[in-house]
Amino acid sequence: MPWPVEAVETFPVPVAIGPLRAALARPRDARTAGTVLLLEGRGEFLEKYGPTVVRLVARGFVVLGFDWRGQGASPRLVPGSARGHVRRFEDYLEDLACVAARAEALGLPRPWYLLAHSMGAHLALRWLVEDCRRAERAALVAPMFDIDFRPLPRNVVEPIVKTAVLLGAEYRYAPGQRDPRSRCRFESNPATSCPEGFVLWRRLLESHPERRVGGVTWGWLAAALRSIEALRAPGVLERVSVPLLIFCGEADRVVCNRATVSAARRLRSARLVAFPNARHDLFFERPSVRETLHERILAFFSESSEQHETNARPAELSRLRR
Repeated sequence: MPWPVEAVETFPVPVAIGPLRAALARPRDARTAGTVLLLEGRGEFLEKYGPTVVRLVARGFVVLGFDWRGQGASPRLVPGSARGHVRRFEDYLEDLACVAARAEALGLPRPWYLLAHSMGAHLALRWLVEDCRRAERAALVAPMFDIDFRPLPRNVVEPIVKTAVLLGAEYRYAPGQRDPRSRCRFESNPATSCPEGFVLWRRLLESHPERRVGGVTWGWLAAALRSIEALRAPGVLERVSVPLLIFCGEADRVVCNRATVSAARRLRSARLVAFPNARHDLFFERPSVRETLHERILAFFSESSEQHETNARPAELSRLRR
């Protein structure tokens, strides 16, 4: 049981490269508030979201989550290696389509909501661009609208990545990427600014060493940049009409907050919530951030579309532009 709640079912979802690991949690009450599709970030696995799933189920939501191909307990894409790899992000979208088809076959209750983190949030938007009727609304946590490449300028990175792939380095680690490390100093960790949250994050990784994934390959990076450009194209984000609640940490150095601000302005019905001094993984941030994050998500999934206020406050936008 990947989640510490009752009525959890784990099952495989067949895709071309082998079965994905999926898990379903249902509330005790037969009456439900709908279904939440949980889209984890790159390198994550189902066990991370136990506390979040407990809260959602307690509020009457059915929760369906899965490990993307190449991570967690789903098939790895570089045999015998911990490298984080994918040839194209459309393969991830195939995973999501297969999971959604299983949800339909299971008759999971409507409305459907999306709760997505980082890479998962990027993929949630690409899925909604294809058809907004797939979900009633979506909560996007630290979405990957772009990657933070500092100190390198963004326009320098793309030709370097393309050249590396052309030279046959697709399956090799990109610079600065490596196999999972057993030790990491709090000061340099990208996930959280909270010492308590850092301990929780490390314990999760140490408890499930077989689920861990290393850094990204040149091939993954090339695929990510192509997918980012696909979302950036004129008129693409404007197709998404469902209400969106976007969360970001002002001290995030994994994804680019400038890109988040730019995307939020293009989305028709997006609300942006920024947490001062928070890093990339808000699920492991200081207790006040975690509590606010969960309560805002639960309230957002429970409110009507008429209650949704669009756009971020100017103060939040100006802080995030840095």
